[in-house]
Amino acid sequence: MRFRLFQPGWRVRTAMLAAGLTATAMLSLAGGSPAHAQKLQHTERFASQDEPIDHWVTYGPNGYPIGKDASCPQYPGVHAFSKVWADTYGLDETLHTNLRMQFHTQYDAGVAAAKVAAQNAGLSTACTGLGLYAFRNVDPITAMTWVACGASVNRPNRYCQLVANQNDPAVHPHIPERCDNSTAPVSMWHEWHNLPDRIGAAARLYNVDVIAQFASWLKSIGLSLNVPVYLDDVTIVGGVQNFDQASATPTYGNQWYGYGRVVSPPTAEMVAMWYDVAAQNMGLNPYANPVSAHDAVDNAIAQGKSPVGASRLTRAQFYAQVICPNAPKISDVLDANHSATLAAIGQDLSRWVYAETGKTLCQQIHAIPKYASIVGVVCRPEFVGAFFDVVDNNTCMNRPTDGIANLLGVDLGCNRDMHLARLFGQVKSFIGG
Repeated sequence: MRFRLFQPGWRVRTAMLAAGLTATAMLSLAGGSPAHAQKLQHTERFASQDEPIDHWVTYGPNGYPIGKDASCPQYPGVHAFSKVWADTYGLDETLHTNLRMQFHTQYDAGVAAAKVAAQNAGLSTACTGLGLYAFRNVDPITAMTWVACGASVNRPNRYCQLVANQNDPAVHPHIPERCDNSTAPVSMWHEWHNLPDRIGAAARLYNVDVIAQFASWLKSIGLSLNVPVYLDDVTIVGGVQNFDQASATPTYGNQWYGYGRVVSPPTAEMVAMWYDVAAQNMGLNPYANPVSAHDAVDNAIAQGKSPVGASRLTRAQFYAQVICPNAPKISDVLDANHSATLAAIGQDLSRWVYAETGKTLCQQIHAIPKYASIVGVVCRPEFVGAFFDVVDNNTCMNRPTDGIANLLGVDLGCNRDMHLARLFGQVKSFIGG
């Protein structure tokens, strides 16, 4: 895989660049240096935005994927975002290119709520038609209500009696706010930064001769300009709600945050029952006048009082001890064992390879006989994604004692930075560039 560091047709600029580099080298020898770092070129190699993630379940004898999950051909409620780009620097520093990439997934709480409600009622969790896909971008309470109150099994009866009147505070569990969803941890997180500074030449993927690519007439007279390409940054975050793809920084706060928990029929029912008991403890009748009785409970709380409801707990205590621990985690509902996120990483990594070479990662490795033994692994997106999970450690991963090193046919070293650099070095050899 080779990267075009500059746009075709820049022959004169390439010659000027070579002259500038010569001048810069002379400045360096003389003890001078330019004042500011300069980025010479930014090239976006691949990007995906809000992409569905294919759910392959059947593979042929040659390792190629041949069949998706019939009920859910894409993972419901999980979408992939990724970007791969190269930045070239020079003139005031040694000419080089840094390769950077990010992969992340986001969840849909409406789909999660519908899936939980369907499971609670023993209904199908198929995706197509009026299935789970239809609940994308739907408010979680609405999604849960449509499914749960339309069911006959495990129906949250008291909640469904009250839900027609949206002015009733008992039908608004406020799970995101009261269960601290905004600061929930992400489901998966791996980051590597500034690898050339950390492991030096080991982060170099290859050299590219700029002049040979874009000014062959200079190459013919013996002039060459080799530019090292380094793996610099890799960011992988699964189930993140505050990721800004343009800047690869959090949209709020200074760390990644996940999605937290989602309302379920049992938790909605328990909230309604807590309000009923709290109202009765205040001498009110929540069955004759539910809205006014439940409003009175909320007003008491707003005034600094501590009405108690079910289990003789205040509302804050009831959420801390009962509701939040029993509200399902969105990541568990949509991305159990990181299966969707791992598949997303492998899918987009392969799509990037296709954008660079015209072949998927699976196709590339099929073309190399010596890698025939690992075709069954690299053709499965979730297995490819899992490599990043596996190498994020500081233990020695070398042959013959480490299974991953044996599988890939390369010693991966003894720290997480070296593991990643050598993993990508092997990917480079797979695709022949």
